[in-house]
Amino acid sequence: MSVKMIARAFDEQSVGGTTKLVLLALADHAHDDGECWPGKRHLLIKTGLKDEATLRRHFRKLEEAGLMLTEKRSREDGSQASNRYRLILPPSPPVSAYPPSRNQPTHEPLVETEGSNEPSNSCGGEVEEVFQHYLSAFPNKRQKKADEGQRKTIRNALQHGSVGELKRCIDACAGSDWHQKRGEYASRKGGKHNSLSLILAPKTRGANYPSGRSQREQIDYWLAREESTGGMSGEERERRIEEWVEARNRYANGEGPDPGATPWEKESTE
Repeated sequence: MSVKMIARAFDEQSVGGTTKLVLLALADHAHDDGECWPGKRHLLIKTGLKDEATLRRHFRKLEEAGLMLTEKRSREDGSQASNRYRLILPPSPPVSAYPPSRNQPTHEPLVETEGSNEPSNSCGGEVEEVFQHYLSAFPNKRQKKADEGQRKTIRNALQHGSVGELKRCIDACAGSDWHQKRGEYASRKGGKHNSLSLILAPKTRGANYPSGRSQREQIDYWLAREESTGGMSGEERERRIEEWVEARNRYANGEGPDPGATPWEKESTE
């Protein structure tokens, strides 16, 4: 196992969701040069995927993203051996490139940072695209332009996720009855999650988030909810996704075992 390759896989932003999980499973077997040759059955167990066809589909996504090369191998008797995979992952950014929340808890409140005076920077078109999508997902918001606090939240998130992923995060939150206090959850404690900071910003360690969440983990949390299907809903879904995100955080820091399949993949086999 190469700690270096696992770290690079965690930091890779061009793929997400289940494809990212397959990348991490491969990285867990790779040497420092990126080579590995785990059997497909072992990868199915490690990722929780149901069949080889699904696994091959995610292999193709990794190859199309330029992150992996596959070499077929055979034994001396002509029988097929496990494929050899070479991961092509760029070096992880230096620690200083990450927001403080990735390496240590911050003390920023989990509220919309309205009225911040921080100056704007580039990527204005992408920021505006995400913000307009936010307004369409939450039509009760009486805004036409993002304030600087909201722009900062989006800019920070764009350092770790794509425009498409941020839109999907917003949609997942807007579509969650639990987060929007709809239906059977109309009387639950706490307010609605309808501010950009509550949807996209990283989370400080505390009673609500025991392990905290880095910026990328916050994005992955919403993508996990989006990919979850039938058989698990409401508070049970919320609890299991929260537990998996926290367990993966501990595993990435060398503080616990591999949490295995994601909640939406576990659900599909139950």
